[in-house]
Amino acid sequence: HASDEQITLMFARFYPFSTPAMRQSFVCKLRSALAGRVVTTAALQHFFIMHRKSSASKALESVQDVVTELDLRADEQRMLEEERMLEEELASTKEVTEVSE
Repeated sequence: HASDEQITLMFARFYPFSTPAMRQSFVCKLRSALAGRVVTTAALQHFFIMHRKSSASKALESVQDVVTELDLRADEQRMLEEERMLEEELASTKEVTEVSE
């Protein structure tokens, strides 16, 4: 999970001309948007790469995109898990049917 220091350093790396206040603002806005959820450095790197042509100010305005992406990935993971469970259930039902015959 990304610490505040890691988030600050990543922001500074992608936006080298940003001010310390902008970096701190990004951390605060991100933590607020996450509402207690954790974020990985990989998720942040994805955000920064997607916004690589944006200004630091635009990245600050787009902080909700990190949460949106996390939500999308969580939904995808849930769907995959549901699919896997259904496949296991079908396989189990098929095995029971074959044994019964």
